[in-house]
Amino acid sequence: MNILVTYASMTGTAEFVSEELHDQLEGMGLSSTLLDMGDLDIEQIKAFDKVIICSSSYGAGDVPSNGAKFYKALTEAQLDLSSIDFAVCGIGDGSYVHTFCGAAKKFQAALQQAKANEFSEALFHDCRKDDEPEVKAVEWVTDIFAGCPT
Repeated sequence: MNILVTYASMTGTAEFVSEELHDQLEGMGLSSTLLDMGDLDIEQIKAFDKVIICSSSYGAGDVPSNGAKFYKALTEAQLDLSSIDFAVCGIGDGSYVHTFCGAAKKFQAALQQAKANEFSEALFHDCRKDDEPEVKAVEWVTDIFAGCPT
């Protein structure tokens, strides 16, 4: 199984969490590639069996700048990504009730609209309640891939 972990991050938190996810997957004997979303295009994701998108938000639930081009590509074209299996890890502050994990939810909705298959329930982590999103994310990804063949 070949897994892509990609991130959209403004302050580095989602990048750090993605690095931890990547390391955990590799430690489980799974093949994982870590890419900054700013270096990613739609065609590249088709080469992976599973895609994990990790995103923080900024402003009013906006997509971080390094994810803007990828998000725009997801939403501008009539895409058929039915061959893509994805999961979303969102990092946010729950005190922003209406925009909590807004960017991650935007990626999730765009991928669903493009007919991609969500292979796991999303993780929407509230850093206000727990300031170690990497711990929750590693538990989440471990549960998802436990028992998967390497």
